[in-house]
Amino acid sequence: MSRISSHIHSPNCSLRIAHSTGSTGLKQKSHTLQIPLDYIRSLDAEKDIELLKFHGWNLPLECARTLRISTMLLKKGAERGLTPFIIGSIMCRETLKKESVMEQIVQEAQESVLPGTSEAAFLEAVSMIMDRRLDELSP
Repeated sequence: MSRISSHIHSPNCSLRIAHSTGSTGLKQKSHTLQIPLDYIRSLDAEKDIELLKFHGWNLPLECARTLRISTMLLKKGAERGLTPFIIGSIMCRETLKKESVMEQIVQEAQESVLPGTSEAAFLEAVSMIMDRRLDELSP
């Protein structure tokens, strides 16, 4: 079993994720992490962003976007029964040169909206593309 570290980043925001893979790659079953769906459903990126602002942390747009999209992925993946390992794998690159599924989703959304589109419209495009991609992975 090998340990892989990956980074999710934009010009102003970076998130480091580490996970282990075995010879079977990303489809490998991992230890089951039981997080109640009610808790996951209760997550609210907008409230978290407001709480950070209240405490003096003004997130750059790219960081807020990363938080919103990551929360969206967690909620949608959990609702579809995807394991935490699979959800995390969607966010991680398999190699340095191969974009993650999440990067592909964001890129496709950026290409599908007009320049100057609102953040809400962009996130709706991400949501629709994410739904399609997650449906392909769901058990």
